[in-house]
Amino acid sequence: MAIRIVSDSACDIPEDMLKKYDITTVPLYVHLSERETYREWQDLDIHRFYDWMENSTFLPKTSQPSPTDFTKAYEPFLKNGDDIISIHLSSGFSGTFQSAYVAKEMLKAKYPNARIEVIDSRFPTIAEGYPVLMAAEYVRAGKKFDEVVEASKEVIKHTYAIFTVASLKYLQMGGRIGKAASLIGGILNFKPILAVENGEVGALGKVRGRKESLRKIVIESSKRIKEPENTVFAIAHADAEGDARYLESFVREQFGYSREIKFIELGTTITTHTGPGTVALCFCEMESFKPW
Repeated sequence: MAIRIVSDSACDIPEDMLKKYDITTVPLYVHLSERETYREWQDLDIHRFYDWMENSTFLPKTSQPSPTDFTKAYEPFLKNGDDIISIHLSSGFSGTFQSAYVAKEMLKAKYPNARIEVIDSRFPTIAEGYPVLMAAEYVRAGKKFDEVVEASKEVIKHTYAIFTVASLKYLQMGGRIGKAASLIGGILNFKPILAVENGEVGALGKVRGRKESLRKIVIESSKRIKEPENTVFAIAHADAEGDARYLESFVREQFGYSREIKFIELGTTITTHTGPGTVALCFCEMESFKPW
């Protein structure tokens, strides 16, 4: 009997790390039209998707996996007598967590002795991936089920994500802000500084200019970090490698940071709602958490 770690594609954990830690991901879906539906990270090249978003007037839609998608992922493990820890995209953003929970309930009667723990990560992208990676590391270290669950939940308590977008039009098109806010941002070159805290997106303010917005991300993160040397950083971006590198340089300057900073490409789920050019700093201040 083993402990299996399951997540969803919105965690944006790179393929090599998924294989290294034997993590199973259940894909979310992106719909480019009524006839075009793709599984995230499986059916559609991410750079093709970035280009499509830049040039299309149609806003794609996303949808969560169904409970059946999760039962298909869980059942081979349960048949083998394994237990499952399933960690997912914030329930404030998606119904993915709920689908996983429904799948758990559906399988209870058939596998009454199995342990399935479904956890709301309260974050998107690699910040969602942090508790997943912690859980996987604990499994590799031979920890017990309850220890793995507790460690992953502890990571969530110490994780933050602060981000900015290149254009407000995707937030506006998705109905997240009013047309007036989009117009003002475009004319005055204001860029919003946003944070994911307590499972939801909140505004930290706005600044004028792209580079200033990236610097502001680091300034805001410094208000939340006491021990930079015990902090893990990743920079997630949607077709914005140059800006991601600039953000990295300022993180190193601000904190005197010499450890690896991981670069993560944002998948279709998050990019759909924030647009190409999104850059996010995801960090976790926890001495025992060292995923890279």
